[in-house]
Amino acid sequence: MKTCGIEIDKHEVIFVCLEKYDDDNIEITSDLKKISLLNDEDPVQIWVFFDLIKSHLDTINPDKVAIIKLSKGKFSASSISSKIEGILQLYRNSQIKLIAPTTLTAYYKKNDIPLTAKYKYQESALKLAYYLMIKA
Repeated sequence: MKTCGIEIDKHEVIFVCLEKYDDDNIEITSDLKKISLLNDEDPVQIWVFFDLIKSHLDTINPDKVAIIKLSKGKFSASSISSKIEGILQLYRNSQIKLIAPTTLTAYYKKNDIPLTAKYKYQESALKLAYYLMIKA
């Protein structure tokens, strides 16, 4: 089984993908770290961004994909982040789930993750991918 956790940070998408083998060993599989939307007002840039995401997800061929749901209200995400969330949901080859950050926080208060992200900025996406592997 392959899962892919995605975090949106301003104009960047951070991917962490995991694969669980028959012996229950879980590994981080993707070397790709980030994809950026350089200009969210240029339709050509938006299509290039979408094509990069689609190509990456098609290559990985995950069984489950989730995005850390953007917050609303007083601490809401930027308009670029919201646009990116919508673009990600257009991916057709796998259902994209939205998981609230509070769900992850509650899960990891009681559970540990046996994997370590290569870079600090990948931690949230790693936690999401692992949660998807175990729970969702």
